[in-house]
This record gives sequence, structure tokens and C-alpha cells, in this order.
Amino acid sequence: MKSVLVAFSGGIDSTLLLKAATDALGREVIAVTAVSPAKSPEEAPRAREIAAGIGVEHIFIDSTELSDENVAHNLPERCYYCKRSLFAQLAEIAGEKGSRFIVEGTNADDEQMHRPGSRARNEMGVRSPLAEARLGKDRIRELLRQKGLGNWQAPSQSCLLTRFPYGMQIDTRELKRVAKAEEMIRSMGFSAVRVRVSAGGARVEVLPGEACELTKSPEKFIIIEKLEKLGYEKVVIDPEGYRTGSMDEAL
Repeated sequence: MKSVLVAFSGGIDSTLLLKAATDALGREVIAVTAVSPAKSPEEAPRAREIAAGIGVEHIFIDSTELSDENVAHNLPERCYYCKRSLFAQLAEIAGEKGSRFIVEGTNADDEQMHRPGSRARNEMGVRSPLAEARLGKDRIRELLRQKGLGNWQAPSQSCLLTRFPYGMQIDTRELKRVAKAEEMIRSMGFSAVRVRVSAGGARVEVLPGEACELTKSPEKFIIIEKLEKLGYEKVVIDPEGYRTGSMDEAL
């Protein structure tokens, strides 16, 4: 590819992609991180730290996806419009910097799921080297471990818009509330956490191995009380635990 701009969130997929790109191309790599209310607040500082450790030029941009009504109304094709907006911003930077390709961290496992953003990626000529190399999440973690990158055990992160049912109008206040709820639960020692919003309430997902114990633990009532104080009227602990794309099960 000769030179690339990496869409870099600081998650494990884009970290491996950035490291591999830098190993292959050296200074011909730029990392760009989009800052948005739809991202967990800890993502940007983590991305800054990882990019500095890899030693790559790193740029932050403000994402504008919530200005698109297709995104703000959380339509089933939301990710398509969100990715179109992001890739358009990245294309401008790539043109200014002379990067020949834009690459992003979709992996082989993601390709089996509901991913409208893949259509935007294909339309705009963005490449997904991890998926092209047929690398799934487990192999990506192993390669990060081998390379000594400390976030190989980090839980998967995703856009906060995935916490809301399709068709629900979303604003910055709702995004901040769900981010605060998840941060509070993580502070209790849970790693992978999702607070899925429903009509007037919230469904809490933690790792499957922890979910059953949590339903029987006094911590359950602490979580329920704290989320009710945030304004969620009905709070339940999902006994099945965290699973990627659970909001897509209704599609």
C-alpha cells in the first residue's frame, strides 16, 4: 500500500492494525481518532497512549455523525450513514497528507454480523486488512500478546449508539447517561459491560461467567439502585450476559 491512514479507535483490532502498518511502512502511517459523544470517554486517552507507544503521527478529529438524522434517529442502517460521514472526513485528511489508502479494523468475525458500515466502507474504497487476512478476534488478541501490546486483554468496545433500540431518538444527554452507567459498573470490577436501554429502563450485560453470579449477589441491588438514580425506571440484569450485537436480535 506504500502509505496509509489508519482509522484508530484504540481498541484491540485497530491497535493490531496500527502496529502492523507501522512495522511495514514506518513513517508512512498516520493514525486518526474520531472523538464523539457516541464513544466511551476513556477511549480517546487510551488511543493517545497506545499511539504514542507505537510511535506514530496521531491526529484527533471531532466526529459529526449525530448531525445526520439517520444516525440520531438510530435507524437500522445507522452505521452506514455514520461510517459514510467518518470516511469522508478521513478521505480529506488522507488527501492532505498524501496517504494512498484508508484502512480500518473490521475483522473476520465482524463480517459474519449485521454491519451496515461495511457497505459504506466498500463504496468509499476503504480497506480492512484484518478481515482480508481472515483474522478473527481470538487470533488478534494472540498476536497483540506476542507483540507485547498491553491492551490484548482489553474488553471489546463499541459505539454507544448500540445501547439503544432502533428507532429511538438519541441525543448527547442520553449518550452521557449510558456512558456514566457503564463506567460506574466497571468501577465495581466488571470488565465487559453493556447497559442496553429499553423503554424507560435498562438491561445490564456483564460477561456470561459473571452474569449468573451477579443475579444472586448483593451487588445486583447496588447496581439497580445506582442506575435508578440516573433515571432508569426499571433495571434488570441479563442472565445470558454480554454478547455482541444483542440489540440486533430483533432484526
